[in-house]
Order: sequence, then structure tokens, then C-alpha cells
Amino acid sequence: MQARSIEAQLQIWLKIGSAVNLNYLNLKVSM
Repeated sequence: MQARSIEAQLQIWLKIGSAVNLNYLNLKVSM
């Protein structure tokens, strides 16, 4: 159970991180 929850958290963090990186790249390009 714990391993599954850790995997789920990692996937969520990866999704958040990729979204933040995309927004950051868009800001750099627009500037």
C-alpha cells in the first residue's frame, strides 16, 4: 500500500513539474 501511494505521489509531482516547466518555457519565449 505504501509503495503504491509513493508511486502515485511521484507521478503527481512529475505532472506538476512538467506543467511548471512548460509554463516557464512559454514565459521565456514570450519575453
